[in-house]
Amino acid sequence: MSTTDGAETWGSSCRTPLRTFLGSAHPTGFAGGMPAPAQLVAVGVRANCSRRAVGGGRRGILTGVSGANEPSVADGRLLHAPTDPVEVRALYDAWADRYEEEVEAWDYRTPTDAAALLRGEQPGAGHVLDVGCGTGRSGRALRDVGFTSVVGCDLSARALAVAARTGVYERLVEVDLQKLPTPFADDEFDALSCVGVLTYVPETDATLREFCRLVRAGGTIVFSQREDVWRERECRVLIDRLVAEGRCGLVHASDPRPYLPKNDEMRDIGVVLCVLRRQ
Repeated sequence: MSTTDGAETWGSSCRTPLRTFLGSAHPTGFAGGMPAPAQLVAVGVRANCSRRAVGGGRRGILTGVSGANEPSVADGRLLHAPTDPVEVRALYDAWADRYEEEVEAWDYRTPTDAAALLRGEQPGAGHVLDVGCGTGRSGRALRDVGFTSVVGCDLSARALAVAARTGVYERLVEVDLQKLPTPFADDEFDALSCVGVLTYVPETDATLREFCRLVRAGGTIVFSQREDVWRERECRVLIDRLVAEGRCGLVHASDPRPYLPKNDEMRDIGVVLCVLRRQ
């Protein structure tokens, strides 16, 4: 999610990642502060390392995972999610190594549901953008339903390093959805999936317009939003405006469904899944 100006590359041996800026490599982390947006270099990633996701536990105390009996770093920041990209990046950098185990324990199904929706609407999509891909959970769900050409982007460099180990993505790029436009071309993708991300991005209208720019005419956009935030930000009103402008059509907006039903903080919060068709 930050148009940070470097992308990381991770090799199949899972060695320490290098960050590439205009052809020069620095150890992980920004040398001399944050580089300028024009310097972003999108680097392809290939990785074959695997990660075993295990679960069993709720908010506060986790069992059956590395770091059991330790509170989650996300405690208190799920219901009251930050929107400052510096805070969001810090949260997901700190959470990346335990994210898969914890959300598995909390019964997080939205990536699987979103991938199934996209498969049902556009089974032949050739090139898919996974926005806010995190550690790769949504990318694995896309692969599992048959999508084989997937690009991922996210704000957290640490989460991207974990995502690289899945072997799912053709390319991984650091991108900040609060610094638009993103470093992708108009109509670059056949479809786009954005799951568990938009709560952290307050400008929903600008973000959905950017999604429409990135997806070709006839392509499909699938995204999720927490039901409480869907209401607060009047997402349906924003979508109706885009439809009236001829940017997209509304295919489907679900009733709220379970989001993190086994997390004590979030078990009463549902999630809306929305499907748009690019005009």
